[in-house]
Amino acid sequence: MTRQHTTLQDIMKPFDAIQLAALFYDMGYSSVERGDYSPFGLVAHLSSDKREKYQCKFTEFQKECERLNLNVSARMVSRAIEKLSTVTLHQFGDLCEDLHECLIAELQPIIFLCINPQDRELFSADNLFGDKVTEAFPSAKNDIRDASRCLALDCWTATVMHSMRILEVGLKTMATQLGIPFNRDNWGDIIKKIETTIEENRKKGNKDWKTQDVFYSKAALQFRFFKVAWRDHTMHGNNTYDETDAETVYQHTKEFMSDLATRLKEDAAND
Repeated sequence: MTRQHTTLQDIMKPFDAIQLAALFYDMGYSSVERGDYSPFGLVAHLSSDKREKYQCKFTEFQKECERLNLNVSARMVSRAIEKLSTVTLHQFGDLCEDLHECLIAELQPIIFLCINPQDRELFSADNLFGDKVTEAFPSAKNDIRDASRCLALDCWTATVMHSMRILEVGLKTMATQLGIPFNRDNWGDIIKKIETTIEENRKKGNKDWKTQDVFYSKAALQFRFFKVAWRDHTMHGNNTYDETDAETVYQHTKEFMSDLATRLKEDAAND
């Protein structure tokens, strides 16, 4: 599935296209209140009902402009609200046209990002690995969010990089749980020490360890797989990845972190 987007931005305010389209309509077509250029339109004012109606609409417009940092339009509509009780019908029509043109001019330099509907959750949600993973590994929360957003934005290599950072939280927690100092620069040494610790505990024949042996052995094997297949090439090389790679790594990372969360907790490991 190929995703389409207009541009790439690291941060973007949520944009309600329907809301702004409605406001455009109001600004562009409220000028019909002006009527024709008869003497009546030059001297008559808005009725009290219409003043109240447009004050509500303009206030709504101002809030939306402020939310989107359209500061010139926000200030202009604020001044328009102050004039509603004094402008004639013709002046009101001109005022609406000016607001409409100002909004268009202020929007023109802005590049908007278009996310496919099926990717909206990937871009917007903060907890896509589930509550258990977030609770077990709170320091991975930002990378989970960023990996998900990068996947929605077609940033395949960035998705893989953030996935490796998520996994690093799991590796650190597992190493700490086993009493192994953590050095993020060398996964290989950490994994070797984990494997050695697993083997030593296995030889001791400790009954408590027997219930944990399978979990830790499988986890160590998975970490080695991630290291050889992805981590080394991503963090130390110049590899780039495509959509299939990114989706595969993202999904495997999600499933593996869910498995780790059944036995490991970051806070407990650091106590």
